[in-house]
Amino acid sequence: GMTNQELRKAVNERTQVRQEKDQALQENADLQKTVEDQSGIITELTTELANLKVQLENVKTSKAELDNTARQLKDSLESLQQSSSAKGYERMKTNFINTSLKVRANHIAFLCEDLDQTIKEVKHKLLQIAPHDKETYIIYKNKVYDLLNVWLKDETWSRQARPGGDAQ
Repeated sequence: GMTNQELRKAVNERTQVRQEKDQALQENADLQKTVEDQSGIITELTTELANLKVQLENVKTSKAELDNTARQLKDSLESLQQSSSAKGYERMKTNFINTSLKVRANHIAFLCEDLDQTIKEVKHKLLQIAPHDKETYIIYKNKVYDLLNVWLKDETWSRQARPGGDAQ
């Protein structure tokens, strides 16, 4: 049989092998967790990028519409300059004014859409940060609240406000 010393050595070696195996399994599990975490982050970033691309497309579309209307405006103006008869001139002038108003209306629509998008995004980001950074959440939530308050007190936004700014 084995001597006590040989037996002890065999047990120690076996224990060491088991410890090394356990350590390798633990390291493997840690690595797996890291890979999963990184995969999650990559997924989030990919989604974020997709959202940004969509927003960019919306801005490009709105800009394209504005450019298009501006071109129409320029054409109207050139036609206006070329038109000799008084009647033609009046018609061109009306077209020019209408096109000009359309450009402004489009711009306002674009800004409103942008404002809506921005407010939704601020809300989303605030709710995301809230659990991790209460202080930032409170500071900016209050800042938004104060801004909204100031805007609501402005007569311009009153439902009774009349065109031209003479609120009643």
